[in-house]
Amino acid sequence: VLALGLASTAIAQCPADTSQGHLWSSTTAGVALQTLCPSGSTGSMGRVCCGGSFFGVLGGNSEVCSAADLADWLDVDVRSCSFTTLQSLNTSFSAAVATFDSSLTSLASELQSVASAMGTADMAAAVRMLDALVDLAATNASVVLVNTTSKALSQTTGRFLTAYNALLAFSGLVGRTAVVQSAAAVNLVGVQLQTLASLIADDVHSMSPAVV
Repeated sequence: VLALGLASTAIAQCPADTSQGHLWSSTTAGVALQTLCPSGSTGSMGRVCCGGSFFGVLGGNSEVCSAADLADWLDVDVRSCSFTTLQSLNTSFSAAVATFDSSLTSLASELQSVASAMGTADMAAAVRMLDALVDLAATNASVVLVNTTSKALSQTTGRFLTAYNALLAFSGLVGRTAVVQSAAAVNLVGVQLQTLASLIADDVHSMSPAVV
């Protein structure tokens, strides 16, 4: 673990704490630590022990170091982390009608597994994939959404919401101006999902009979 910056002359220290799978050792206020990203991801993550030259600095989850937070840990900054499995999925991803369900299932599962250590590159990749699936579903509703059972439609909608809710959480966690565009993209996907939900509702309503 590398210590960055100058230590404050104050004796105040942040206590040892475990976050993002790493034990952050007791550290003097005004010092930032860096270590490798969580298992399964590449890059480095950092954490600030609030104080000294770090007043006004943003940590993970867009948390700001203020005088009231002296000797408190900021959230871990994982913006530089990138999960190998998610990036591999992004590389091989293709929004096609024939593979729609399997692609959506894989994406929803992957977003759940990477938890809160999603960096900016992962965020951008996830937005791109989900946006492509939403667009595919909206323009090919008769093929990918109209099923013979309302249960199947419910499962499809549920997977969309699982993936989208994960993106919402991550956009808040990633924060900061560097990913404003990604956050905006998440909101756009949300608008598209609302439109898609209306299509699904109409399709379910038109089914006769509906088999659960």
